[in-house]
Amino acid sequence: MTIRVVLADDHAIVREGLERVLKVNDIEVVGFASDVSSAWKIYSKQKPDVLVLDLSMPGSTGIDGVQFILKRAPNAKIVIFSIHENIQLVERVLKAGASAYVAKSNNLTDIVTAIKRAAKNKSYISSALAQTMVYSRLESEKNPISVLSEREFTIFCLMANGKSNLEISTEVFLAEKTVANYIAQIKQKLKLKNTADLVRLAIQNNLVQIDGVSCHII
Repeated sequence: MTIRVVLADDHAIVREGLERVLKVNDIEVVGFASDVSSAWKIYSKQKPDVLVLDLSMPGSTGIDGVQFILKRAPNAKIVIFSIHENIQLVERVLKAGASAYVAKSNNLTDIVTAIKRAAKNKSYISSALAQTMVYSRLESEKNPISVLSEREFTIFCLMANGKSNLEISTEVFLAEKTVANYIAQIKQKLKLKNTADLVRLAIQNNLVQIDGVSCHII
């Protein structure tokens, strides 16, 4: 039986290339999207078996994108296909309800396997990421970022990416004053004196690209 999927990625070349790979594996692409909002509109119309979702799309903070879809369709099977391989991010996205996580650096057979498993209501994560997760959990007690809640983690990353309080409030749909309160909580939990310390911690945990251009969840 052919599996029907919607591909959500803001790069057309990725969507087109992935569609060719899926087609030869008896997986039909029934819709394309370039942001979370359009992904939901197409998903709700087409009702595919699986939604393949990139984390780095306009108007989405990654984890919130997954939650946005699942809030409206609790039974949606979401496969994350992302360039980001930070294990804390992977774990948080799976905890948010994604069925599978595949890094774009993995073999393309991984995304095919992930989609087929998700369609059968099974989870999947590539072996390389799974192995790294095991080691990460052994070190989790030493990592201060692990104490952050999902919302705090999202705001932490947005701050590390240089977003202002106003910009963060717009992205996470919270009042600017509420965002300021979260930031104060984050600095207190992590024992950070200032934003520079926060950025350094984010870089140390591979949550910001070395050039500082983008945070891994947006």
